[in-house]
Amino acid sequence: MNKVKISAFPIIILLGLIISVSCESVPGEKDNKKLVLSEEFSDKALNPSLWQYSISNPDWRKGIHTIYTSAEENIYIKDGKLNISAIKNPDTRQWTSARIRTKPELGWKYGRIEVSAQIPAQQGTRAYISLLPTEKTELWPACGEIILLSGTYKENRTIAEAGIENKIYNSLLGTEKKAGYDITQNKTKDGFHIFAVDWSPNEIKFYADDKLILSYKKEEDSSALWPYDKKYGIAIELMITNPEIEPQENPTLSIDYIRIYQASQNQ
Repeated sequence: MNKVKISAFPIIILLGLIISVSCESVPGEKDNKKLVLSEEFSDKALNPSLWQYSISNPDWRKGIHTIYTSAEENIYIKDGKLNISAIKNPDTRQWTSARIRTKPELGWKYGRIEVSAQIPAQQGTRAYISLLPTEKTELWPACGEIILLSGTYKENRTIAEAGIENKIYNSLLGTEKKAGYDITQNKTKDGFHIFAVDWSPNEIKFYADDKLILSYKKEEDSSALWPYDKKYGIAIELMITNPEIEPQENPTLSIDYIRIYQASQNQ
């Protein structure tokens, strides 16, 4: 079973999930927040107590030409990293990939969420990591979405966007609040970048490699503008947005770790 590590106690049992400490050097505190979840992908398979697969057909969401599977060729752990690979069937010309999200009984409200990820530099792909409500009382986008990463490659540039979706500000209306970070101009030695949000009751701040790229503040007590006052889970996927691309290798989104820090009153 893949370990989900917590720095505060040697062993914690939460909702039937055994959470154990890693000996790796993981910050136990950040900005006066305690580490409450550290997914380091240290075992050979996903932890079924933490993650679930989203299986779907290509028409599951408009404009996404992908079959989402749980096949090992599409999603696997190697060298301590989660990999989601999109594969084109040479006979059917159909793309398969994977989408996962945390179990609905798990969720987090407020805190700092960090993901270390490597985005595929291939056109026609979108690497996507976001926070979605564990219980949806309204349909998307009114339910509210917090996007840590929407990564695309175009014209020799890899751009990582982050932002929010809600009833008023959303991509359906063309009013979404988002900002971009040029990965091509901010290269790292290993190709991994840290995408994070600091989420509080009145503001959500978005960071890429510790650089503040966007801040969304609560404008008023309205669920249409601020639905972000409930527990959210994490969703990860690699989409194919152009099914006609002919990649030289399978596009792959790699995740090194996911860490969540919370103030004591929010745990």
